[in-house]
Amino acid sequence: MIGELGVWTVIGELGVRTVITVVCVWTVIVEVGVWTVITEVGVWMVIAEVGVWTAIAEVGVWTVIVEVGVWTAIEEVGVGTVIAEVGVGTVIAEVGVRTVIVEVGVWTAIVEVGVRTVIAE
Repeated sequence: MIGELGVWTVIGELGVRTVITVVCVWTVIVEVGVWTVITEVGVWMVIAEVGVWTAIAEVGVWTVIVEVGVWTAIEEVGVGTVIAEVGVGTVIAEVGVRTVIVEVGVWTAIVEVGVRTVIAE
C-alpha cells in the first residue's frame, strides 16, 4: 500500500500497553508487518484487531519512522470495497488524523470506527 488517507478514532482497546492518549496528525513513513486486511475503502468498524508491535520513533504533530509488527484484522465491516489482501508488505505513507489511546505494547482493539481511503496499493 503506497498511501492511505483518512480520519478515525479508537473507541476502546484492551491489553498490556503504554497509554499515551494524544490527538495528532501524522505520517507513517515505514510500517512493516504480516497482516490480513478484509476491508480497505469506506466507512468501517474494526470489531477486533489483535497484534504485537512497537513504534520506534514518533514526533509530535507527527511522524512514525518505523513501526514493525504482526497482526490480523479479524473483522472490518462498512460501506466500501472489500479488497481482501493477505501477505507481507510495507506501508510507505499513511496520512490522517487520529486519537491515539495506546502506542507501545500488546493489545486488542475492541472498537475502532472511522473513514479512510486507500490512495494506492
